[in-house]
Amino acid sequence: MDIRAGGTVGANFEAVGATVHVRGGSAGNSFHAATGAVVNISAGTVGTNFRAFDGSTVNISGGSIGQFFVATNGSVVNISAGSIGANFRAGSSSLVNISGGTFCFWLRYG
Repeated sequence: MDIRAGGTVGANFEAVGATVHVRGGSAGNSFHAATGAVVNISAGTVGTNFRAFDGSTVNISGGSIGQFFVATNGSVVNISAGSIGANFRAGSSSLVNISGGTFCFWLRYG
Protein backbone atom coordinates (compact mmCIF):
# COMPACT_ATOMS: atom_id res chain seq x y z
CA MET A 1 0.00 0.00 0.00
CA ASP A 2 1.23 3.49 -0.88
CA ILE A 3 0.11 6.59 0.98
CA ARG A 4 1.24 9.54 -1.14
CA ALA A 5 0.79 13.31 -0.98
CA GLY A 6 -2.91 14.06 -0.63
CA GLY A 7 -3.76 10.50 0.39
CA THR A 8 -5.26 9.68 3.77
CA VAL A 9 -5.79 6.55 5.84
CA GLY A 10 -8.11 6.96 8.82
CA ALA A 11 -7.62 6.05 12.46
CA ASN A 12 -7.13 2.48 13.72
CA PHE A 13 -5.45 1.15 10.56
CA GLU A 14 -3.71 -2.20 11.09
CA ALA A 15 -1.10 -3.60 8.70
CA VAL A 16 -0.75 -7.38 9.06
CA GLY A 17 1.79 -9.15 6.83
CA ALA A 18 1.71 -6.17 4.46
CA THR A 19 4.15 -3.56 3.22
CA VAL A 20 3.01 0.04 3.68
CA HIS A 21 4.83 3.09 2.31
CA VAL A 22 3.97 6.50 3.77
CA ARG A 23 5.45 8.86 1.17
CA GLY A 24 3.62 12.09 1.79
CA GLY A 25 0.01 11.58 2.80
CA SER A 26 -1.30 11.04 6.28
CA ALA A 27 -2.19 8.06 8.43
CA GLY A 28 -4.50 8.62 11.38
CA ASN A 29 -4.08 7.85 15.05
CA SER A 30 -3.54 4.31 16.33
CA PHE A 31 -1.76 2.94 13.25
CA HIS A 32 -0.58 -0.60 14.10
CA ALA A 33 2.17 -2.59 12.38
CA ALA A 34 1.46 -6.23 13.24
CA THR A 35 3.29 -9.51 12.59
CA GLY A 36 4.97 -9.64 9.19
CA ALA A 37 4.31 -5.98 8.38
CA VAL A 38 6.97 -3.66 6.97
CA VAL A 39 6.17 0.04 7.28
CA ASN A 40 8.39 2.56 5.49
CA ILE A 41 7.82 6.22 6.42
CA SER A 42 9.75 8.72 4.29
CA ALA A 43 7.43 11.76 4.28
CA GLY A 44 4.00 12.83 5.46
CA THR A 45 2.48 12.38 8.89
CA VAL A 46 1.40 9.53 11.12
CA GLY A 47 -0.86 10.30 14.08
CA THR A 48 -0.46 9.48 17.76
CA ASN A 49 -0.31 6.04 19.36
CA PHE A 50 1.62 4.24 16.60
CA ARG A 51 2.39 0.64 17.64
CA ALA A 52 5.05 -1.65 16.17
CA PHE A 53 4.15 -5.17 17.34
CA ASP A 54 6.18 -8.39 17.55
CA GLY A 55 7.41 -9.48 14.12
CA SER A 56 7.03 -6.07 12.45
CA THR A 57 9.68 -3.78 10.98
CA VAL A 58 9.31 0.00 10.81
CA ASN A 59 11.76 2.16 8.84
CA ILE A 60 11.54 5.92 9.39
CA SER A 61 13.61 8.11 7.03
CA GLY A 62 11.50 11.26 7.09
CA GLY A 63 8.10 12.67 7.93
CA SER A 64 6.64 13.09 11.38
CA ILE A 65 5.17 10.63 13.87
CA GLY A 66 2.88 11.75 16.69
CA GLN A 67 3.45 11.18 20.38
CA PHE A 68 3.17 7.85 22.22
CA PHE A 69 4.99 5.66 19.65
CA VAL A 70 5.56 2.19 21.15
CA ALA A 71 7.99 -0.43 19.81
CA THR A 72 6.76 -3.58 21.55
CA ASN A 73 8.91 -6.61 22.35
CA GLY A 74 10.02 -8.40 19.18
CA SER A 75 9.66 -5.41 16.86
CA VAL A 76 12.42 -3.74 14.83
CA VAL A 77 12.45 0.05 14.35
CA ASN A 78 15.07 1.86 12.26
CA ILE A 79 15.15 5.67 12.51
CA SER A 80 17.46 7.68 10.25
CA ALA A 81 15.55 10.97 9.90
CA GLY A 82 12.18 12.58 10.58
CA SER A 83 10.61 13.66 13.83
CA ILE A 84 9.13 11.53 16.60
CA GLY A 85 6.67 12.99 19.12
CA ALA A 86 6.97 12.87 22.89
CA ASN A 87 6.95 9.66 24.91
CA PHE A 88 8.60 7.20 22.51
CA ARG A 89 8.79 3.85 24.29
CA ALA A 90 10.76 0.70 23.37
CA GLY A 91 10.14 -2.71 24.92
CA SER A 92 13.15 -4.43 26.46
CA SER A 93 13.36 -7.04 23.68
CA SER A 94 12.61 -4.69 20.79
CA LEU A 95 15.43 -3.55 18.50
CA VAL A 96 15.59 0.19 17.87
CA ASN A 97 18.38 1.58 15.68
CA ILE A 98 18.70 5.39 15.74
CA SER A 99 21.11 7.12 13.37
CA GLY A 100 19.31 10.45 12.98
CA GLY A 101 16.02 12.22 13.39
CA THR A 102 14.53 14.47 16.04
CA PHE A 103 12.84 13.35 19.24
CA CYS A 104 10.54 15.59 21.26
CA PHE A 105 11.07 15.40 25.02
CA TRP A 106 12.16 11.93 26.20
CA LEU A 107 12.61 8.28 25.34
CA ARG A 108 11.79 5.30 27.56
CA TYR A 109 13.28 1.84 27.36
CA GLY A 110 11.93 -1.23 29.07
